[in-house]
Amino acid sequence: MTELQSALDKILQITSSKIIDGILTDPMGDAVTRISDVTMAALTLNNGTLTVTEANSENYPEYAENVQPTFTEDKIVLEKVTLGAENGAQEGLRITYLVALKDDYRNGNFYPTNKKTELANLNNKYLHFAIPSIRDFPKLGDITVKKVWQDADNAWSTRQAITMVLQNRKKGTNDVWTNVAEQNFSTNDASYTFKDVPINHGSILMEYRVVEEVAGGQRVPGYENPTYAPATTTIGTNTTLTVTNKLKYANYEFTKVSLSGKELAGAKFEVTRANSTKSLTVPSDASGKVTITNLPIGEYTVEEIDTPTGYDGKVKFNISVTDDGANGLKLTSTLKNNIAENPLKDTSLTVIKRDNSTQAPLSGAQFEVWEVSGDTDVLISSGVTNTAGKLVFEEGLPAGSYKLTETEAPAGYMLLEGDFTFTITDDGEVKDFKYSGKDVNNDQKPTLTLTGSDKTHNELQITANNLPKAPPALPRTGGMGTQIILIVGLLALGAAGFWKLTDWRKNRGGDEDA
Repeated sequence: MTELQSALDKILQITSSKIIDGILTDPMGDAVTRISDVTMAALTLNNGTLTVTEANSENYPEYAENVQPTFTEDKIVLEKVTLGAENGAQEGLRITYLVALKDDYRNGNFYPTNKKTELANLNNKYLHFAIPSIRDFPKLGDITVKKVWQDADNAWSTRQAITMVLQNRKKGTNDVWTNVAEQNFSTNDASYTFKDVPINHGSILMEYRVVEEVAGGQRVPGYENPTYAPATTTIGTNTTLTVTNKLKYANYEFTKVSLSGKELAGAKFEVTRANSTKSLTVPSDASGKVTITNLPIGEYTVEEIDTPTGYDGKVKFNISVTDDGANGLKLTSTLKNNIAENPLKDTSLTVIKRDNSTQAPLSGAQFEVWEVSGDTDVLISSGVTNTAGKLVFEEGLPAGSYKLTETEAPAGYMLLEGDFTFTITDDGEVKDFKYSGKDVNNDQKPTLTLTGSDKTHNELQITANNLPKAPPALPRTGGMGTQIILIVGLLALGAAGFWKLTDWRKNRGGDEDA
């Protein structure tokens, strides 16, 4: 209260008027609380020298003894105040007490210690006093917020920018949390330190917490609710608050099958996410199952990049993973019944033509392939075996039933009596193979060869053996044909003998009988 003391001292110096039975009223300001007893002292100013006499001292003056003080928590009142001058020495009073700022005002601002303080004389003249002000600076400290993402280093680009809001309240109370400061975090920021935040509010410690905020709520979509460790803290016990966001995942399974439902292994699928550079490659197992794990929130495309051996028709579909709030993630797929079907590749048919006995290749045989469908057969293709006895039909055969017919035999060979009939199934098998003729044994068990991605068709080979035509038959013994040959031979022989005899006679000079 040095400022009040100075004010009183000045009063003693500037006034020589007497105060008789005056009343001093000194109310406390709203921002302070009196925290000490009130002490009084008598003041004497003589020739510029100030003498202070404390109450209860031996020479405490009578005018001071006559004052009637009343002290309450919010006000000090002095009655019967009589002050004047005696022997040239001016009289005065000093009251001393201590005040403290209330907790709500300890924010570094100045607040008045008193309301209007005045001294009223009997003649209703008032003397007003200057009112001092005080302020209190709280102790300051730092709090660091650490951000932890549990999402495989943001592999799927799922993070969002967030705002960390620092809040405080008086420790041990149920006061409403008050925002102190906030800081924006990018998807890569790991920590931030809030500096120079109050450690205490007067005599009460402040406790702090941090709240994560994102556009539209307090949770990053696709992540679990953030965890805070510790939930609250005071500066000095733990100055780091860790906020953890854990990414949620969904799994999806479907089955790779043929058109007939046969489970197919060996397919490969690529999974990509919109707005992300990451991708997955997943295969179908021995039972045709394709399992995609750890899919976070997002829109995905699943595309078949390798089909099972012997199959065609790459499958492509979409997956959507959305945040279902408290229920976790919701996954939907455009793949009907979670079944990915592949049709069998078309089949390239090769006919090998051979001699039934020697197995020599035969060229020039003509064949036709017919699709057998109900009561009507449809011609698919035709061709002729080459010099190697081989015919490859360029027209691929899809799964179905077929008939192979020889329409012209190789030269010198008999035309096959029967047809070859067979069925190619959706599962890549040849069933019901049969040769209907009885002229030659063309029974066999052809196998469909399933090919990889390097070939456009599967392969089927059928061997067709032919019998040679029989040589012309000789006439029977004793028949007319032999006699004719014998007569002609004798006539020829006789003519030759006659010609020889005539020639001999000419060489002898004529006919001896002549």
